[in-house]
Amino acid sequence: MRPEVIIAIGIPASGKTTLRAKYRDYAVISPDEIRKGLFGVTYDKAIEPFVWDIAFEWLECYTLAGVNVYFDATSISKWARARIMEVVDRRRVKVIAHYLPVSVKTALKRNLERDRHVPEEVIISMAERLEPPTIDEGFKEIRVGY
Repeated sequence: MRPEVIIAIGIPASGKTTLRAKYRDYAVISPDEIRKGLFGVTYDKAIEPFVWDIAFEWLECYTLAGVNVYFDATSISKWARARIMEVVDRRRVKVIAHYLPVSVKTALKRNLERDRHVPEEVIISMAERLEPPTIDEGFKEIRVGY
């Protein structure tokens, strides 16, 4: 059976990390955790290229090994998702979008309840730029909500 890659899609505090529990048997790739674990920071523009290189390298390795992957990043734009799709061989890997649409109001409320707060203006900006996933991006399936 070919491996699956679940690309979580949603603004900060939409529930992407919480959704991981549904995919508990999947390897998780989280740029947030790469930043924190390897560099000890929540964000630093200077290290972003390294963070994403690592994430994409892990994605390639896991899928070549036949491992299912949950990609936990905002992935709010077609451009961001296209970068992920370039890494996986869609002939060998089933790529599924899992879209978590939430209102800005809900995301801002959830954000206040988290340990790591994303600046309010970042959440609002990302919500304005959010492009819902479409099948023409190469997804085999699009799941919505929990």
